[in-house]
Amino acid sequence: MVLGGCIDPADIPALCARAERILASASGFTLQCRVEAVAVDATTLNALAHMALTCRRLGRRLELSGASGRLEELVLFAGLIEVLPCLPAGRTGRSGLQPNRQAE
Repeated sequence: MVLGGCIDPADIPALCARAERILASASGFTLQCRVEAVAVDATTLNALAHMALTCRRLGRRLELSGASGRLEELVLFAGLIEVLPCLPAGRTGRSGLQPNRQAE
């Protein structure tokens, strides 16, 4: 699934329905969502959280790929890094951010 640009709050139910349709036809456990070109704002974060909830209701998981540093920081700031794991562009492993760690 690919997201880009600004997300309108009215688009959130349609995005969740789209994620549900993709998961219904997929055999994998994780829904990869490309977010390289998405606007980094509270509405986007809300949409991603709703999509993650949709995935969890189906026993699946949402993973963000191509996340910018700003989006990754916003997800961490909101306390959603465990719910919305981010894979920055060009990386294949887990996020470099470490939730629940002590400041150095």
